[in-house]
Amino acid sequence: MNAGNGDRKRVLLLDTSPLVMRNLERVLKKIGDCVSEQADSVRTALLSISQNPPDLILTEWELSDLTAAELLQVLKTRKEWKEIPVIICTSSGSTEISNEALKLGARDVMKKPINQQSLRKHLDQLFPEGSQKRSKKELPGKRNIRSELRHIGKLAPLPILAKSIIEISADPNASARNLAAVVKKDQSLTAKILKIVNSAYYGFYRKIGNVDHAIVILGFNEIKNISLAACIIRAYVDDSDPLFNREKFWLHALGSAYISRALSSFKPTLNTEDAFVIGLLHDIGKVVLAQHFTDLFSRCLNLAKKRKQPLHKVSAEVMEIDHAEVGGLVAEGWRLPVPLVRAIQFHHNPAVAGKDDYNIHLAHLANYFCHSNRIGESGNPVPDEPFAGSLKAFGLDKQDLDDVWRSLMIDTQSVKNAL
Repeated sequence: MNAGNGDRKRVLLLDTSPLVMRNLERVLKKIGDCVSEQADSVRTALLSISQNPPDLILTEWELSDLTAAELLQVLKTRKEWKEIPVIICTSSGSTEISNEALKLGARDVMKKPINQQSLRKHLDQLFPEGSQKRSKKELPGKRNIRSELRHIGKLAPLPILAKSIIEISADPNASARNLAAVVKKDQSLTAKILKIVNSAYYGFYRKIGNVDHAIVILGFNEIKNISLAACIIRAYVDDSDPLFNREKFWLHALGSAYISRALSSFKPTLNTEDAFVIGLLHDIGKVVLAQHFTDLFSRCLNLAKKRKQPLHKVSAEVMEIDHAEVGGLVAEGWRLPVPLVRAIQFHHNPAVAGKDDYNIHLAHLANYFCHSNRIGESGNPVPDEPFAGSLKAFGLDKQDLDDVWRSLMIDTQSVKNAL
């Protein structure tokens, strides 16, 4: 192994014992060309892996939430994770555990305590000099997307009106009058809201002529949602790419918002208004990529279609970042609540969520239902299948999805008319 600073390998350590992890850290420091991170559960490990995949995982078999078997199974679900070598470290010496671990794809099983000599031997086998490296350095001429996204506030500013609407909705003392006053300052937004309110989606027998009346009829939260959707869609509408039609994209976003809100009724602890925002913004990262990284994003769209692969996986390969992570950065820059940020960031990777992390599962399922019922198009040629853990979190079964969809009572044609 090369001990140059630029070639240092990142090792993720998983164990429930702080003492064991400290000992492993000391061994790695003595070897000298590794940096380590720590986790004590499969859930926290997957979160770390999602944000920055390590070069190697050293894990105890029994963790604080699940066994390493579940970790190995999840790592198989993403192409970029399959290549991460996993070494199981166990004090039991059980042949049964060793056989199961190797069968599931572990690179090796080491008996604890791990010493410097044996670990160095494994590292030299995994990362021999001259082998292809997992370098994170940028190639000459390649755009440093992550660096540019540090200025996300300039790339994707939250529309001023949307910011005001979010602030009003977060203020427990705000009234419908406050909301109406903000909306009425923008004539084009007012017209758009009235158009939506008077669309077939709501089906009122007589025309609603002003925002105040609309709030009385539909309520504060519904007008807030419509206003937020209208001003964000208006701010980020642009010329259409053949593979990323903006009108169809926003139809997908709006459909996901209504589906997300309807699904939230399955869990009383969920805030239905947060659910709407999660659905509306879950793919906002695509808009940023389309506007500011046009050529790269277009390449990803074409490759995904050609290969018949999920767009987020192709993007992670080509750009070393996908739209979900970009969307999380946007939401964070807009100072949205952390649960909403995480829902946007991990809607394609619900395996990182705990069973009670309902916002992530909600975003994932709303996206699935929107795709499966063909409400708009998101640019992704291979939509996700529903994750079993997300279905379980909502008390659903894959066999019941058609019945669940009917129970949500989403009028797809009316959503299209509303947009």
